[in-house]
Amino acid sequence: MFVGNTATNYLNYLLGGQTRSDLDGMHNCKIRAMEYMLYRIQLSAPRTSGASDSSFSHEGFILKLRMDDNIVGFGEVAPIEIHEEDMVDVEEQLRFLFHRVKDCELNVVPLLRGSLSNWIWTSIGIPSSSVFPSVKCGLEMAILNLLASQQKCSLSEILTGSNPLLGDQSLVEYNQNRSTRIQICALLDSYGTPMEVALAVAKLVEEGFTTVKLKVGRRETPAEDAAVIEKIREVVGYKINIRADANRKWTYEQAIEFGSRVKRFCLQYIEEPVSSVDDLIKYCENSGLPVALDESIDNLKGDPIDKLQQFVHPGIVAVVIKPSVVGGFERAAHIAKWAHMHDKMTVISSAYESSVGLATYIQFAYYVDRQHDLVARIKRNDSCGSVAHGLGTYQWLREDVSGQKLKIHAPSLGDGMEASVEDAHGYLQHLSINNEKIERTYSEEKIKSYSVQVDGDDFSYLVNLQEAGDCTNDKVVLFLHGFLGTSEDWTPMMKALSPSARVIAVDLPGHGKSQIPQHDAENFSQMSVTVQSIADLLLKLICCITDGEVVVVGYSMGARIALHMALSQNQKVTFSRLQLFCFFLYYFDYPNS
Repeated sequence: MFVGNTATNYLNYLLGGQTRSDLDGMHNCKIRAMEYMLYRIQLSAPRTSGASDSSFSHEGFILKLRMDDNIVGFGEVAPIEIHEEDMVDVEEQLRFLFHRVKDCELNVVPLLRGSLSNWIWTSIGIPSSSVFPSVKCGLEMAILNLLASQQKCSLSEILTGSNPLLGDQSLVEYNQNRSTRIQICALLDSYGTPMEVALAVAKLVEEGFTTVKLKVGRRETPAEDAAVIEKIREVVGYKINIRADANRKWTYEQAIEFGSRVKRFCLQYIEEPVSSVDDLIKYCENSGLPVALDESIDNLKGDPIDKLQQFVHPGIVAVVIKPSVVGGFERAAHIAKWAHMHDKMTVISSAYESSVGLATYIQFAYYVDRQHDLVARIKRNDSCGSVAHGLGTYQWLREDVSGQKLKIHAPSLGDGMEASVEDAHGYLQHLSINNEKIERTYSEEKIKSYSVQVDGDDFSYLVNLQEAGDCTNDKVVLFLHGFLGTSEDWTPMMKALSPSARVIAVDLPGHGKSQIPQHDAENFSQMSVTVQSIADLLLKLICCITDGEVVVVGYSMGARIALHMALSQNQKVTFSRLQLFCFFLYYFDYPNS
């Protein structure tokens, strides 16, 4: 069913077999403009993902893609402690990507079957695996929201097949008969006495939550954490689901002790009790507690399916997926499908994103729930019922990037805290950014071009330079292009590095706009333009540019010149003045090297 449905939808899309009048527009749409905004907002409490003294502030980037007719799509990139990348890494990559993405055709099929990764490779020219997970997630978020805006439907409609564009009528009817809401799990840190934590849980229950995740492993002993669970059951009873999250804090022995003490308190699951995969499987066999994965799936490289096979143990009952950590919606959907096929609950979780990210996760979680239901139908299994997704971090947002409020509330029937797909879609479609929360906006880096004449022993070199970044920055990077290239080859890299360095690219002699001034024909014919003479001129150029340190980056012919500069630097500049990064790609250009 899956293969047939996917193939039919994909072919209908590519062949234009639908009667929808705006189908052709999807084949020719281009990204006309991009910008990102650095936001900083206040939280109501420190994030539970960091140290206890974490700041109450939170920052990230809101991405904005624009097509013709003022069609826009928003995404969010907000790395925190659990990400390998930080804000500086992210911004450098965003600047590189933004230059490459402009004017790209958005010819992707939003079926989350590899089309987005393929688009990154074929349109931007880089492997999707080299994009930071949070950046890939934010870019995919903006693209999916852009497509939804263009098609005048919600993101969840595109993903679930409810859009007529995706054409399987039986699936459309099935999805239309389902609720368009998802349930939300509350998140609670465990600091305080057992009674204080239990009363905090009771307050969440009064607000409408029926599932609460409690951070454990923060106290002196597992027995103290178990005492908190016991007190919660005493105060609120067994009318709610309790999830515990140890974040790999315990040894195997500590985790076993905790399990033996809380077994009678009906935990829905214990999330990542230990750090070792071997200990995790052993814990499933010996503790008697249901276990959930989280960090174990965060750093799976390449195709995750083979690596996930080590977690098929029936004691692992749930998989918690953070799209910004695993590397985007496409990868998250792949992992979710594996979990569904192995009868495991799939929980979509946020990483303290603003309401832009949360509104997208709500629609994605709805898609994941519908996929789970479909798998259950195929396997003739009973669905596990409503899954409470880990989006309770909205309670941490004292401020937001928009004056609008994302609606998350408990229905009158008391079925738990819920979020509506329609409300999430409406929030994104009418999003108005609060400029008071924006620190700065970047749309396109300005690169200035100018010429400098450098005189050598045999000839003068009127070198054309392109420069970006702060001209007072002591950190200078000089780029040298390859044979038949120009300084413009480095433009994406220059824009990426410009926040942290003064970046300069040159047109080497005989390339681009650089010139060797001619005096008379006889003298010109006697000029000796060699790699060494160019290296000497560039060393003189460095002295004109700065008195500080210079990093030279060369590609192919430019790398050869850079190596000659290294051989000559003791006579021209001190060793500390010059660092070299030389790239020899395509060795067959120089078979004798």
